[in-house]
Amino acid sequence: MVSALKVSVAMLALAWTAIVQTAIAAEPVKLTVGYLHETKVIDIDKAPAGAIDDTVARKVAKDAGAPLPLGTIKAQDVAKAPK
Repeated sequence: MVSALKVSVAMLALAWTAIVQTAIAAEPVKLTVGYLHETKVIDIDKAPAGAIDDTVARKVAKDAGAPLPLGTIKAQDVAKAPK
């Protein structure tokens, strides 16, 4: 039987293939793999080379004539957050 956690890990890996990988986008993957290794869910401490493949995301953007990156996420000043 496949555990829900292993399915979640597989879904996370699949989701990352739809994101164009940059140094910033790769950091959450490194943290996630490190955490999963630390908690003994997986037995590797970093994703193998080529494990995260953004070929599909890049092809879709190219076919659509969309520039990459599509956008950026910028942190906002927490002091301006609603109370």
